[in-house]
Amino acid sequence: MTRLTSDALSRLQRRVLNEIPDRFRFARILAVLALNEEAGELLAEFSRIEPDGVVSKEFASELGDVVLSAIEIANAYGLELQHDAEFSANGDRRGQLFSLCETVFQINRDVLELEGFDCDERAALHERLNRLVRIAELLASAFHADILNIFEEKFARIVGLVEDGSWERRYGDLLLAKRKKFD
Repeated sequence: MTRLTSDALSRLQRRVLNEIPDRFRFARILAVLALNEEAGELLAEFSRIEPDGVVSKEFASELGDVVLSAIEIANAYGLELQHDAEFSANGDRRGQLFSLCETVFQINRDVLELEGFDCDERAALHERLNRLVRIAELLASAFHADILNIFEEKFARIVGLVEDGSWERRYGDLLLAKRKKFD
């Protein structure tokens, strides 16, 4: 299994910045809302996993979306993700998923404090984003999946949609206008 080292995370962050046109990036607050959506979809897919425990393509895709959302939030707030080797989520898959969701809720609180009350919660947000990516890595590993491969497959699909114009037809200037409104 490939580990999401600090260097690998830095490369992923740069790729997202370089390969997703600025006009298609979420506003900071919308990036957090997208993370909530992806965590909800991940929970729904988890409930569909067969007893044999093999990770489905849908579950892997949603896990990739969670990592991409974490990267988008880190980029939006100017935070550099780092591998958190110290953190370990609860041992079983359910516990790891619970830890992931709990961390998403904490990220929401941090962003509310930053955006709504001008409290400097960047350090807490940074720590929780690092933890979220680590939990995603542990969860993928629990299913004998490689989180970097999961991300690469997800990201390749998104870049393909950007390159073939599908993203443009779907969103046009909408995301850019929303980012100007919210950021």
